[in-house]
Amino acid sequence: EGAGAAVVAESRPAREGVGVAEALADAGLDVTLCTDAAVAHLLAVRDVDAVVVGADAVLPDGRVVNKTGTRLAALAAAREGVPCYAVAAADKVQADDVVHLEAGDPAEVYDGDADVEAVDPTFDVTPADLVAGVVTERGVLDADGVADVAAEHREHARWRESEG
Repeated sequence: EGAGAAVVAESRPAREGVGVAEALADAGLDVTLCTDAAVAHLLAVRDVDAVVVGADAVLPDGRVVNKTGTRLAALAAAREGVPCYAVAAADKVQADDVVHLEAGDPAEVYDGDADVEAVDPTFDVTPADLVAGVVTERGVLDADGVADVAAEHREHARWRESEG
């Protein structure tokens, strides 16, 4: 038997996740690669121990900002009773709750002539209650731990401002 198994989601359009899948396979895991859209289905039909997502930012209240599809994966995990963890360096915890969401070119979704509004969000926000913990170099942080790191970052920012 191999070292274990992993399901890795591949995000469009940059195919993020493919490199992770290859690295895990090279490490001896049985790997299944699927599209982001298939995550909910696989959680429903497979025995999954945990969902692990990245985090481009973690807000002081524990909400996670990451690539679009993260919220959907966390919702599907909650539906199936599977814990969802976000992985990020502690410096990704923001001192404030300002959310910066980027979007792609709507023409990549629809470029026809009909009166259709197209949107192409690049990031979404996952509510803190859908995240079992934020895995950092400091350990697994719950919402209180995230708030503590955010307060520390605010204090460091005040110190830097007073020194400048």
